[in-house]
Amino acid sequence: MAIRWLILLILLLLLGCGNPSPDGVQVTSPVFAPDPLPGLTLANVAFADGTLVAVGSNGLLETSDDGKTWTTRSTPVQVNLRGAAFGNGVWIAVGDASVVLRSTDLVTWTRVQVPVQGVGFRGATFGNGLFVIAGSGGVVLTSPDGIVWTPSATGTTNILWGATFADGSFIVSGQFGTLLTSPDAVTWTPRSTGVGDFLWQVAQGPGGLVAVGDQGAIVFSPDGVNWAPQNSPTPEVLRGLTAGKGLFVAAGSGGTLLFSPDGQNWTQALSPTASTFRGVAFDGTTFVAVGDSGTIALSYDGQSWVIGQTGEERELWAIAFGNGAYVAAGGQGRIFSSADAVDWTGQQVAGQENFYSGAFGAGRFVLVGTRGAIYTSLNGVDWIPTASGTTQNLYAVSFLSGRFLAGGLNGTLLTSPDGLNWAPVPNGALHALHGFAVGNGVFVLAGAGTLQSSPDGLAWTVNPVGIGHFQTAAAFGAGTFAIPGHVGRILTSSDGVDWALVITPTTRNLDSITFGNGTFVAGAEGVLMTSPDGATWTLQATPTERSIRGLLFAGGQFVGVGGDRTVVTSPDGVTWSALVLP
Repeated sequence: MAIRWLILLILLLLLGCGNPSPDGVQVTSPVFAPDPLPGLTLANVAFADGTLVAVGSNGLLETSDDGKTWTTRSTPVQVNLRGAAFGNGVWIAVGDASVVLRSTDLVTWTRVQVPVQGVGFRGATFGNGLFVIAGSGGVVLTSPDGIVWTPSATGTTNILWGATFADGSFIVSGQFGTLLTSPDAVTWTPRSTGVGDFLWQVAQGPGGLVAVGDQGAIVFSPDGVNWAPQNSPTPEVLRGLTAGKGLFVAAGSGGTLLFSPDGQNWTQALSPTASTFRGVAFDGTTFVAVGDSGTIALSYDGQSWVIGQTGEERELWAIAFGNGAYVAAGGQGRIFSSADAVDWTGQQVAGQENFYSGAFGAGRFVLVGTRGAIYTSLNGVDWIPTASGTTQNLYAVSFLSGRFLAGGLNGTLLTSPDGLNWAPVPNGALHALHGFAVGNGVFVLAGAGTLQSSPDGLAWTVNPVGIGHFQTAAAFGAGTFAIPGHVGRILTSSDGVDWALVITPTTRNLDSITFGNGTFVAGAEGVLMTSPDGATWTLQATPTERSIRGLLFAGGQFVGVGGDRTVVTSPDGVTWSALVLP
């Protein structure tokens, strides 16, 4: 029976509805206190000077001195923070839009000016009395104190992401298998890795050095000079890497966790979650992996893992409309249906998959999610699993011009005429696909580092404008494609070929977009904004600080879903109401 949920005040939304987890230690693994801001992505974690520092989306920075209780620290930015490092009594945190933060006490963080603009800093390390940070365009900066920064010529324009200091050398890694070493952070030498995959992280451990990356890539070196690819037990993206207790530990997409005693022979651990991990650290006692939806997993031995905290069970990512019904879905198999987006009935499917996207077409609803999960329903209430032919996470599904398109990790692209029978579609993407749109006789797909167009949704052409940028969704309206991404950026095009960059009034990551009633609406954490043409955007009063993960216009209204099971509705994109589902 549907339960009518009253519109909540902003204060209640800010307080949230989560119950704290017990704070204590079990026989095998500790239990973490809940993230003060559940649902935000934790992009990396570092350990030094007795403290764990986790950084993430929209300026998120958390610290812990015991791995059990985490404290959110105030930062002066709202862009993604990607890495952190400690040295000479100073912590730094780095991120998008050339952001470098500095702190001597982990409480007060100050933004430091750097001699480059528009760089996404990704990796940070300290060694030989120097901080070294690396980022987009092959940029590397060095500093003895975290205040005064000097550019260092690397000889590459590839994106650099991983950074470490080992055996007297700085090592940075990144796009197209790039790996550079330097004894002084001044003179850099490229090293052959034998792979063309993005190498996200590099670390020193038993027997040598390891770099990990896309499609399960693992390369090993005994000396930092000679590198060789290793057999990997997974095709998943490996984003995090650390070492401790005589083991390398790697973490990545779909909850992937690996361990190795020597960097060459790897075993996949049983993961307690399907959420993507983006970083992992060792604090001297415990391995700590962090990732999407504020997820933190813990292990004393690098092999047996438990969830310490997660916000995924309170997430809504998917929203769809058909046959007079709205369907919203999210973490751990939760699905809600409603006739008006106010009264909602909830249920849970047995598989407890996370559902990341939804669509309606050919007379049925389709939800897609973790490990290739696809569920279909004729009425939004009764759901059946459908074979997808893939185990990759699926992040997007749309019904366009008479066919479903579903996309996910490692460039996975599927098509179906009816939502029941799915076939793979070749395309040029290497990373995750996040959105589809069609208009003016052109299909467009958007994803991490990719933007492609097609005349029929089957034969795709890669557009170089998408390389190096994170596109999160897609919409078409008013004769224009609009593709949102990180740092508040939107790409627009009338033909799917020539694109213009639009700077919007927010620097937060844009997670969703839709078009209806002559208006584009885009959403982010605590942000809803509108545009009549995709080029000029206006911030609207938003009744929640939660992330808006999915948006659509249907049934005469805009409906959005997001963190803490928040649902927002508006008749015009300007005046919004919010409620929280149980």
